[in-house]
Amino acid sequence: MQARRITMVPDTAVGVHTHNGPVFGSIESGSAIYQLRDEPELVLNPGDLFYEPADELIRFDAGPDGVTFLAYFPVTDGQEPLLEIVG
Repeated sequence: MQARRITMVPDTAVGVHTHNGPVFGSIESGSAIYQLRDEPELVLNPGDLFYEPADELIRFDAGPDGVTFLAYFPVTDGQEPLLEIVG
């Protein structure tokens, strides 16, 4: 398991992406816009949990105050978590 604290500046738009494995996370401060596939977008706030399935289209953008979150990546020996921007 790898864990990372990630901070994104206000209004950072990562865009649609995928991961090579699942991601579990929790928002520490600020807010994020989260959207899985074509489901409605959600605004995540401090204390909210999120899950990003492997190989699924995800949108995760920072809100107007930026966002800091903890992300947990279950990995196998020698595997590194990857994020791939889509289109």
